[in-house]
Amino acid sequence: MTGVIRAFVIPLLLALAFPAAAQVKTGVTQDMGQPGDSTEPPKPKAAPIVAVQELPLPRAGGVLVFGGTRGVGLEAVKTLVAMKEHVTVVTHGSPENAELKGMGVTVVSGNVLAAETLKDIFSSAPFRVVISTLGQRRGEPSPDYEGNKNVIDAAKKAGIPRYIMVSTIGVGDSEMAAPWLARKFLKNVIIDKGKAEAYLKASGLDYTIVRPGGLTDKPASGQAKLVGDAKAFSYVSRADVGKLVAESVKNEDETKKTFSVYDPTRTSIMSMFF
Repeated sequence: MTGVIRAFVIPLLLALAFPAAAQVKTGVTQDMGQPGDSTEPPKPKAAPIVAVQELPLPRAGGVLVFGGTRGVGLEAVKTLVAMKEHVTVVTHGSPENAELKGMGVTVVSGNVLAAETLKDIFSSAPFRVVISTLGQRRGEPSPDYEGNKNVIDAAKKAGIPRYIMVSTIGVGDSEMAAPWLARKFLKNVIIDKGKAEAYLKASGLDYTIVRPGGLTDKPASGQAKLVGDAKAFSYVSRADVGKLVAESVKNEDETKKTFSVYDPTRTSIMSMFF
């Protein structure tokens, strides 16, 4: 009888006196804490941090083009669209331009000879560069100086840092590079574009001035390039000039510089016809 009491009563008394010890499972080794260790249960570990992949972001702002409905300006717009740029074209005529809108271009109306019509345009989006291919249409006032001046002022006020202007060979130090007939019959154009160049250079904007020679509507040769030689003259396709102008948007090495457009395959006047 005494043995039975010992077998059942003594373990029961030990369980009541040391409840924690009674919960220990036989055969499971328990890690012993060190002196001073916390008696609280361990906190769950956080999930591992996964590295964030950096993705390239689009360049801030779009390109605002004046003179983008025809000629060199239209060719520049085509290249800009191919470069995935956001393009807005300002036209003096109706903004319902099917060709431009078909390319995804935003078209707005504005008169460069009426500065007040430009205010809302420049504040409508965060543009980062202005391209001006302004030129006189037959029977209309010339925008070569006054128009560029108004656009330059608007760009500066809006905080747009870059201005790319298409001028002409015959201005400034390129005067003698232009053929005699061009200097004679385009005298007023050369004078006005010269004034516009000077105004742009004094504006503080990061300018790029592009001076093409004789312009043709022939297909692009793909050989035209921007050169720093003011005496370089050739006949160049509007398509080639437009492409070079558009590509200048992303070329910061071309800021504060004036270039001639030179096509080594079209240096003869016969290039205008053949």
